[in-house]
Amino acid sequence: MFIDRSSSESDGVSSEKVLIHSKALTQLKVQSKKHNIKSNFIVNRKEGLNSLYKIGGFLWLLFCHHYPSLRFGNTYRLIKDAMRIFKQRLYGLSNYPECLDYSSLINNRYMKDKHWIYATYISTITSLPLLYKVCDDQRTLMAILAKTSFASNVKLLDNLNDEIHDASQALESLKNWLSAHIRGEYDHNQKILDIVTRAENSAFKMGTWVFNVVSSCKLGASQMYETYVKDAIKLVDGQINSIKHKEDKKGRLPSLRDYIIKISEKSIGDLWIDIDLCFFKNELKILDNRQERAIEYLKFGNSLIFKSCLFYDDVQDIYEDLSTKSINSSIILAIEKGIISYNDLKEISAKDMIKKLKENGILMNIVRLADLFFITGIEAIYNMGDSLDEFLDKKGLIHSYRLLRMFLIRKIINMNRDYESLKLFLSSLGDLEKIKMAIPDDIIELKRYIMQ
Repeated sequence: MFIDRSSSESDGVSSEKVLIHSKALTQLKVQSKKHNIKSNFIVNRKEGLNSLYKIGGFLWLLFCHHYPSLRFGNTYRLIKDAMRIFKQRLYGLSNYPECLDYSSLINNRYMKDKHWIYATYISTITSLPLLYKVCDDQRTLMAILAKTSFASNVKLLDNLNDEIHDASQALESLKNWLSAHIRGEYDHNQKILDIVTRAENSAFKMGTWVFNVVSSCKLGASQMYETYVKDAIKLVDGQINSIKHKEDKKGRLPSLRDYIIKISEKSIGDLWIDIDLCFFKNELKILDNRQERAIEYLKFGNSLIFKSCLFYDDVQDIYEDLSTKSINSSIILAIEKGIISYNDLKEISAKDMIKKLKENGILMNIVRLADLFFITGIEAIYNMGDSLDEFLDKKGLIHSYRLLRMFLIRKIINMNRDYESLKLFLSSLGDLEKIKMAIPDDIIELKRYIMQ
């Protein structure tokens, strides 16, 4: 074994203390196994990047122009700069023999072009409302690139863990992922550099890019940096809970309550905003009690909004999750409502199962549960008050979250292609109170778990 030390050591937080303290890493002491290498697919480099998507993204930027943080010219320029730089970094993976080069990541379907392109776009429109006044363009660009690296490496590792790894391999990869993000280093075995191991190392290398950027704020925003470390550990705990349930030999599933409270912690939302807030607090240095409280509301609201993504994704990924036996809230809700049984999961085909879920309104209920997370998160941000208004563009940020919801619901339109799905998609642009009013009472009752 040898250690990648491409980035500086973390000296603000005791690595040993973090690693020993973390329940996550205690569970990650597993024996490595040989990877099952997946055969290649036919690659469509333009998937999800057609003219319609490009026009839609361009129109959205024009639509956002009246928000001070999202002026078209500056936003468009930062997106283009971030895409250019990040693409160079991806191709630079070929300089590291332990990593899989970018073309091979694409050709083997471990990653898609659209993943990092979407991540860059969403990173930019969510960073600018927080940083446009307190950071210059160069520092803002650093935050955008860190978030793009973070989202891209999470997606890459998720693909490997879902499609190729068994439980022990997935847990071992999470150990390395965590180390890359909080220490800037990762272990890899020089003797077992098969294609999957090298793909993993590419994800970890991207994780060190995140560490390099966030650790630059360590001295000026030490408490926020500590929060970043804790949230990275929490994310891994959520991933572990998901993997443990997936590998349950008796076929048991978590309750919807456990899914909401524990498994949803695998969401990327906390680290996503932590990156921005490290820069935000590094520039402002000292905030008063009201402002610190406002940041707590902001973090909580952002966390719920990104957790909503998990539930929107559960609806659009239902077929894939049934095929890979991954945890999906739609299945859990259907079982708890008595619509299906555990045996049905073995006996009914994925196609027939999805038909049954649709006919009994389960998939729409999960969309409404996602909406409950989303609306509760938006309300928390409104409850921030005005103590930070001189520094950030709250309305611009909420508008960017509207786009995030539309972006996630777009695949539901492809699944159904009906008027109701289109109305659901367009509701992100309208009165958010109408989204709240459409949530049924039995879903509203789940809010007590969301607030825990």
